[in-house]
Amino acid sequence: MTSIIRASSGAPISIIDQDGTLNRIARAANQTAFSNLSKDEIKKLIGIFKTPQGVFFINPSVKDPVTGQAAKGLGTSFPGQVFFDNQPGQTGNLERNFIDGPTFFNIDASVIKNIQLKESLRLQFRAEAFNLFNHANFFLGQRQDVNSTNFFKINSTFGPRVIQLVGRIEF
Repeated sequence: MTSIIRASSGAPISIIDQDGTLNRIARAANQTAFSNLSKDEIKKLIGIFKTPQGVFFINPSVKDPVTGQAAKGLGTSFPGQVFFDNQPGQTGNLERNFIDGPTFFNIDASVIKNIQLKESLRLQFRAEAFNLFNHANFFLGQRQDVNSTNFFKINSTFGPRVIQLVGRIEF
């Protein structure tokens, strides 16, 4: 019997505002957003939230229910809004990479049986399972822009469970 167990925290992610301000048009993809919440308050909003509109990695209450965005243009807002576009000449007040993305947990396992037929001939049976317990490992991708209609929406997972049976003759 063999197994491989992998468990890790998610990759670090930032909440960004890709609108260019303060002479940052070329580097706007790295500009963090502005929020009236502290880092710890934002971390309390992070988790897996299943809704009729999909699965989200942030509490959907901080998103505009009409557009799906977490921020709106200048001078506009919606109830529950906590992220805001940077104003002209302003940079975001959020730290970079202060949130850990979705965690990853996976178990791969196999059972192998060798049967010696002759001195130089062996039969091997093997059963292998990848993602043995079919655990959903969510993939966030590039959805951290507060102006994206898919802000923190999870649209995919890492590989499904795969089971394979193998028979092999070794000589």
